[in-house]
Amino acid sequence: MKNLSFIALISLATTVLSCGNKGANAPVTPATPKDLVVTPAAAASMASARIAFVDIDSLQDKYAWFKEQKAVFEGREKSLSASLESKARGLQGEMQALQQKAQQGTTPPAQLQKEEQALMQKQQSIAGERDRKGQELIKESQLFQAELMKKINTALAQIQKEKGFDYVMKHSKEPGSPLLFVNEQFDITNEVVTALNAKSK
Repeated sequence: MKNLSFIALISLATTVLSCGNKGANAPVTPATPKDLVVTPAAAASMASARIAFVDIDSLQDKYAWFKEQKAVFEGREKSLSASLESKARGLQGEMQALQQKAQQGTTPPAQLQKEEQALMQKQQSIAGERDRKGQELIKESQLFQAELMKKINTALAQIQKEKGFDYVMKHSKEPGSPLLFVNEQFDITNEVVTALNAKSK
């Protein structure tokens, strides 16, 4: 959970025309069903569509609420990890001490068996706590993402009323960004961040 890069704004679907083969040596031609034909009116509408983008990296750096919540979440994750590591080290020390008792031969076998069972139960308890707390963090992460999306969508709806954008894309400098190139004049990140921070006050 190093980075909560789970923000998704609006994705555009890409329609791919399938190719048909009418024989072993027949030329491959793209299928053109009538419902995929772009009419002049539709083409004019697409040409006049207003598109903007939000830089996700910049939004995460400048959105105060996001940074605060992320810090809290990462703090809880770090605290849990440290607690589990401490308990695991303690258990390992107890196991080593029990092994030394067994090697010395001064402790009755029944007592060694009893202590071993107690350590096994403690080990299972630590594993159970790890799984339980891990699931809690996952649920908190999902709630955090849902709340973040709600806030972003509210800000975008407000900006859309003022600016009349038809599409808002997400952009990131990280690999896998859906946009390979962006024109900076269509960057509305600062407007979105301003709206988000204003709502947080």
